Amino acid sequence: MPYNGCLVGFTHDQVEVRGYLELGTTFSDENTTKTITVKYIVANASFAYNLLLGRPSLNRLGAVASTTHMKMKLSCRKEG
Repeated sequence: MPYNGCLVGFTHDQVEVRGYLELGTTFSDENTTKTITVKYIVANASFAYNLLLGRPSLNRLGAVASTTHMKMKLSCRKEG
């Protein structure tokens, strides 16, 4: 889908956004598997990361992220 805008703050310049798409994405750890819809913004840039997962997705997952350990733990609570 088209997206008008740019990303600021990841490099020294503004980064062109090519568009976005929404995909069902499955996350899993040793104990839990969850699937949510994630809006992926496609940028025309070379980043150190393949994916930046934002707070809305982390909140829907009930996840806790540790940037120090480059790990994410999913909550095992039941939805509903």
